[in-house]
Amino acid sequence: MCFGSKKSKSSLKSTIKTEKLSKFPSPTPDLSPKPGSSKGSFRESITEVNKSKATSRPDVFVAIDLGTTYSGVAAWRRSPANPENLQPLTITRWPGDDSSVEQKVPTVLHYDSLNNVCAWGSQTLAVKRGLVASVPGSMECKWFKLHLDPVASREIADLDDFPLPPGLTAVDVCADYLSKIRQVLFHAFENIGWTAAQHDFHYILTHPASWSDSARAKTKEAFAAAGFVQPNEISNVILMSEPEAAAKYCASTDGLTKEICPGNGLLVVDAGGGTVDLVAYQVTNSDPFVLKECTVPTGGTCGSSQLDRAFKALLEGRLSRMRPGSQRVAADKAAIRTTCLLRFEEQVKRNFGWNAHEHAHDIYCDLVSHDYPEIGFENNYMTFSNNEMTTIFTRTMEDILDLIIAQLARIRAARVPLEAIIFVGGFALSPYLLDYVKKHIGPQWSSLIRSSPGRELAVVHGAALDLVARRDPSYHEGTRVEARRTRCHYVMEVHKTFDPSHHPKVFSLDGANGNPVCRGICKVLVAKNTEVTERATVTYPFFRHVTARNFPVCKTALYAIDSDKCPEFLYSQGNPSELLPGVKQLCVLSSDFTGLPFSEFRRLIAANGQPYYEVNYDIRLTIDGVELKAERYFKGKCVGSAEIKWD
Repeated sequence: MCFGSKKSKSSLKSTIKTEKLSKFPSPTPDLSPKPGSSKGSFRESITEVNKSKATSRPDVFVAIDLGTTYSGVAAWRRSPANPENLQPLTITRWPGDDSSVEQKVPTVLHYDSLNNVCAWGSQTLAVKRGLVASVPGSMECKWFKLHLDPVASREIADLDDFPLPPGLTAVDVCADYLSKIRQVLFHAFENIGWTAAQHDFHYILTHPASWSDSARAKTKEAFAAAGFVQPNEISNVILMSEPEAAAKYCASTDGLTKEICPGNGLLVVDAGGGTVDLVAYQVTNSDPFVLKECTVPTGGTCGSSQLDRAFKALLEGRLSRMRPGSQRVAADKAAIRTTCLLRFEEQVKRNFGWNAHEHAHDIYCDLVSHDYPEIGFENNYMTFSNNEMTTIFTRTMEDILDLIIAQLARIRAARVPLEAIIFVGGFALSPYLLDYVKKHIGPQWSSLIRSSPGRELAVVHGAALDLVARRDPSYHEGTRVEARRTRCHYVMEVHKTFDPSHHPKVFSLDGANGNPVCRGICKVLVAKNTEVTERATVTYPFFRHVTARNFPVCKTALYAIDSDKCPEFLYSQGNPSELLPGVKQLCVLSSDFTGLPFSEFRRLIAANGQPYYEVNYDIRLTIDGVELKAERYFKGKCVGSAEIKWD
């Protein structure tokens, strides 16, 4: 079998789809979230969106930020009586935490021995605090979102300490968590009369900027499995990167539209619990405010949870010095561990840096009545020096600073003058983070640093703002991103006539025509850092030599290569059956030519006298930096249903 490529052509088109929630879910009786109201400039910016006409079924707009450590939800409804007015829904009470007002909920699940969810979100905090007894044999599951992306899983060695429940996939666990979000959300809808029978529901999900195409597809799959939409409606669910959503929020609420001139740029640093993502934008128009990515987004797994892991390592080193002894010592050790980890996450981590003159950090533990001076525990307090804490924080700050400096170098290379560096996300609440970056980034950049007033909810609110605008005729009059940069090279394998002076002998094989060909040659469909507009479609003509034996099913693998420079070959010369490091099979495009007569194809005769056929077709790739769609066309028509199978 031999196949290759021909001269390419491209076309651009833009489509916006709508979706409905066809069945209203049953509410959960024991959940009682209270509807609230949004305040400040965000609501003002939402209500300023022009509503040109009323609809017979008022729209409900739902944005969900499934975070690594905490998740957020935002919802608005177009008023049936006055379509120009948007009514907000703010959930500030979550099941299991009735004593506090929290606009985000922990991304944590507890499973029993049968893989049933026995606690989730704030309920898991109640268990950790000892307010609610844990289910015997239950296991805690957190950071499960990172399992959606194999790259993220490999980068975080500690992820092995937080495995998925046996028999469940990352999609299964994410679906379980999202189904709990759905229960709370729709119970709140019922409380205020937002019934599905009378409304059209629209959804947008956010994801890390560095998320792979496979991870984004799995995110949608989990969303459908949670019951928000039917499986055949997945394509209608909108995805948006977290920094892009934050940028739209900041542009609408922080006065950026008046401060940044066209041609200049801004850098968004989305510092969350698991990841820190950076996206640089160039302003192309001020009224309406239009942005485009000017560099490839970058990110790293150096969110605030890295501090938790570092503190845990410090704590375990202390606890290892406790002399083994009675059951009381073992119980005290467990109590100190649990209390210190919880207090660090909820108090020390959030407040570190407020007091520059602090010399020690004491964590109170009332469950232990004995002193253990060998580990620094006396009078119910576990004491950590300021130097120990500073070391923990500095390592993470250095990782974040490296990401920022690398992005600044890319921005300079793109010749885009930078006017603002904006921090958003829950980790951006850390005073130490902002102070450290300002102190070490250099005077030419430190004056540009700012944090968004609503930085903790900037992502979910920005996504909601975009969703409302997309569903309105005046969408292109609001803040929008007109172009993005591809995160990787999208590559297909092609075969070419073997050239012994250039091609490695290990890649040689017999072609359908009887002549040797070289396999494993990279054909770049879309190069990394290519600027693509929304729903940009690129069409590449290809041909394939086939025999009757390998006909009519035609399968083609699509590969992603993260390195800046694309290699010439996909495979290792040392082991021709293995892909090169950094090359991963992204998906398989499968097409069925069943029913087409052989007369549709060009008939050729091989050197051995046997007939073979040349099949000419087009590979159509639709990609906008957010989602990927691949199709095969034969004589201008899509051949069957092209299926993408994610690895």
